Amino acid sequence: MKKAEPQLPRIGMRNIKTGLSATLCALIYELGDRNATFACIGAVFGMDSNLQRSWYTGGNRLIGTIIGGFLGMILFYVYRMQSRWSIPFHLPLPLLLLAGVTLLIFLSQIFHVTGSIQAGSVVFFIVMLNTPENEYVSYAINRMIDTGFGVLMSILINDLLSVESLGRFTRRWEKGHSKQINQMNKANGFDRWLENYRHIPEPLIWAQHHHDKKDEEKKG
Repeated sequence: MKKAEPQLPRIGMRNIKTGLSATLCALIYELGDRNATFACIGAVFGMDSNLQRSWYTGGNRLIGTIIGGFLGMILFYVYRMQSRWSIPFHLPLPLLLLAGVTLLIFLSQIFHVTGSIQAGSVVFFIVMLNTPENEYVSYAINRMIDTGFGVLMSILINDLLSVESLGRFTRRWEKGHSKQINQMNKANGFDRWLENYRHIPEPLIWAQHHHDKKDEEKKG
């Protein structure tokens, strides 16, 4: 038995739409002289196989980003301000990280958005570990806005390039250009070929088909 050769995966529409969404986010942010990292991440998070699933997964990721952002702001504030509070001990950063991730997972389960945990964790750790001390609030809010922008871009692209939208666009285009299409068919002789084919007696068509089939069997 001949072993089947491995085949490369094909590039599907989801692949194309994801790349297009992220690229558009990068271009728009480039025009505004703004870092597009989280917008591109949001575009990848928000893309799914169809519009309905994109709304679901994108919404999950956006909720996770909001939860992670606010948890990051609160716990970073606690970490930053506890040196000024009259408390006998200070909570170390690793312990606050543990508390934040535990709360993030707990809240995601309460709101039934467990698919948001990964996206929320990314924002939470970025805020806690990579934020300028005096800018953590604006930084977290901007990251939530950027991720939301990317998610909405994916939903928009998924809607515009859905099978239904492309089908409607194709039908409108064909309807609006029916005259040109007919002229092209005439110029290429397609309509004459079709008309001649219709005039061939049905027994002759069957005989030709039967003859071609026998030839294929001999070759096989």
